[in-house]
Amino acid sequence: MTDKEFFINGEVPWVTSIMFDLNSESLKSFRLKLLPESYLFLQGADADSVYFILSGYVVLCDSEWEKETYVNFVGPGEVLGEHLFFGVERTNRLYSAQAKTAVECVRFSLDEISTLKENNPVLYTRLLESSGNTLYQRLMRANKLIHCFKFEKKADRLMHLIVYLVDTFGRQTDKGREVYLPATLFKFYMNIPNHEFEHCISGLVEDGVLKPMGNSIFLLANKTLLMQRLPKIVDQLPTFPII
Repeated sequence: MTDKEFFINGEVPWVTSIMFDLNSESLKSFRLKLLPESYLFLQGADADSVYFILSGYVVLCDSEWEKETYVNFVGPGEVLGEHLFFGVERTNRLYSAQAKTAVECVRFSLDEISTLKENNPVLYTRLLESSGNTLYQRLMRANKLIHCFKFEKKADRLMHLIVYLVDTFGRQTDKGREVYLPATLFKFYMNIPNHEFEHCISGLVEDGVLKPMGNSIFLLANKTLLMQRLPKIVDQLPTFPII
């Protein structure tokens, strides 16, 4: 299985009733279709539009230091740039948004939002409610993520980050939960070299805690076993002499 197949076949966690309105013929002129690996917008660009994702998955990327690092995932029913609905001053995009699969979305510019508010207040209100729901879900996810950072030990932080990603973005199967665990995502949240991350993942695979499904996708069958084994694996990280 590839990462694209994982996202295409994955669960849709945040779909709300607003999807029916967004798929209406009256909004056909606002729809955009993007190919995999194309960008909705780039980091640092003017945040002048709001995007409602209809289908497909988007990754948010941090491109500082000329290296692109995954920060988060956005799927059907979620919104990007929702602050424009709440009268917040326009800002620059904090991250780039790249289509991980084929993506279809509805895009409104700031002027179009104002026009929509005057001409179709019912739909505007529903879009506003959907944006508020997205903000709430992100706040809940942020609270869980902050919990991961209270741990000073590398093993504890890595373990809770894996559990967070499994619980938040994992897809339930008959054998357990499948989750996308790219090394670049962990490097954004904690100081862990690639060789250490790969050593930990390999150890979890050898112990039967994780089962590789292809291209950074893993099946976690036993969360309790993960919590028991990972600290011991981190304690056995190989050291390299300084040359």
